[in-house]
Amino acid sequence: MTIKGVKKILNNKEPLKLDEMADNSIRADNLKNKLNKISNIVKSLKKFK
Repeated sequence: MTIKGVKKILNNKEPLKLDEMADNSIRADNLKNKLNKISNIVKSLKKFK
């Protein structure tokens, strides 16, 4: 996924509909939290370079 694609997901308030079944769909809030954690890890790793 590109940075622009991630920004669109983060700015979107609607839940993501990646799966056909509603029970298995990924909520945008969960995805935002996970992406924020990954982003923070990447930023901290860049500081080590």
